[in-house]
Amino acid sequence: MITNEFKAVHFNVGSSRVHRNGVDLANILGFNLDDNALIQLAGAPTGSTVTLVEKREWPEVDDGENVPSGVLLQVKNDHYFSQDLEVVIFLDGLVDVASLYIKLVMFLDIPERKGIAGHMIGVMVDGAASLPRAKRIRLWAAGGFLWKDYAAGSRWWGYVAWPKYGFDCFIPNATLDLISRFPNYPRGLGGCKKVSDVIRLPGGKDFWKLAGEGDYMDFTLAKNSVSMVFLNDFLSCGGDM
Repeated sequence: MITNEFKAVHFNVGSSRVHRNGVDLANILGFNLDDNALIQLAGAPTGSTVTLVEKREWPEVDDGENVPSGVLLQVKNDHYFSQDLEVVIFLDGLVDVASLYIKLVMFLDIPERKGIAGHMIGVMVDGAASLPRAKRIRLWAAGGFLWKDYAAGSRWWGYVAWPKYGFDCFIPNATLDLISRFPNYPRGLGGCKKVSDVIRLPGGKDFWKLAGEGDYMDFTLAKNSVSMVFLNDFLSCGGDM
């Protein structure tokens, strides 16, 4: 799923370590996972420390984001992140169906690592093979024309980046309202239902960057899903799209 050269440098599983912190995965989730699987599921880059935390609720979330309960994989790596990476393994509706939720990912802005988040998703997809009936990877893709700046002069770009790696959702209402005003610019825009439909159009990526809006997005882990097609396209281009 992920190019061998990039993986060897930036996602060397054997270089990371896991602190289970007394968390009983089998009791919480109904299944166990070895350390290598946890490192992959966390998307942990080379030299990371992955700490497990049981999360029954998220009292610290005050921005309206609906984060599922489950087992938090907290990844510390100052060489890659400005803040700790947070990924939750959770039961997705059924006892034997498991999914991942990316709560926070803040890679350092290093030009040589452009697209590293997409490669991280490739590692997580590989790790998902260890989950019983793995369903999806979910996140809240931040940004959009209605969002405030992340900081003075700095925008959130998650709504643009994540769809390139296979994350998808129905087009948010704010963007649908704009589409209704010029449904043929780019051509075929009026027939789009999902973000993946928009960015496939000639000129669609430019439209989405200007008029898109952040929302919850899912990466579907089924073998032949649209998500897998987009991720494979990204990785086959060497992470340059």
